[in-house]
Amino acid sequence: MSIIAGLGTLGVALVLTVLLWLGTGKHAGQGKMPALSWGAVAFLSFCAGSAWSKAGDPLKFSSLTRDAVGMLNDTGQGGTITVTGGALLLLAFVLYKKMSTRATFILVTLLWFLADASGGTLGTVARIAGNITGRFV
Repeated sequence: MSIIAGLGTLGVALVLTVLLWLGTGKHAGQGKMPALSWGAVAFLSFCAGSAWSKAGDPLKFSSLTRDAVGMLNDTGQGGTITVTGGALLLLAFVLYKKMSTRATFILVTLLWFLADASGGTLGTVARIAGNITGRFV
């Protein structure tokens, strides 16, 4: 099934990211289209983050995240930090902190990108969403 033929997974990720960037912020809604609501931003960011992970990590964000977590674990004493913990921390911020839709877009996109890199339950959900997003290509 191909709804957006020829665009590719990276193309879908880019289109969703540009749509979210233009649909949020202080100038959003001044054109023909209204500004995106919080729910629309959360859903489209979920799809964008999953599409970025499905595209094969073109920005090498997963390796940077793992390196940063490893560096934090090397400097800390006692406990360890995991990528899953970072994803859950972002989820808490998104759900409980009052933010602009632009900040929500950035954090939710990073959240699902981190979730895919983390493995476990969040990673499984992110991979399923990436597979669903991949069906539209």
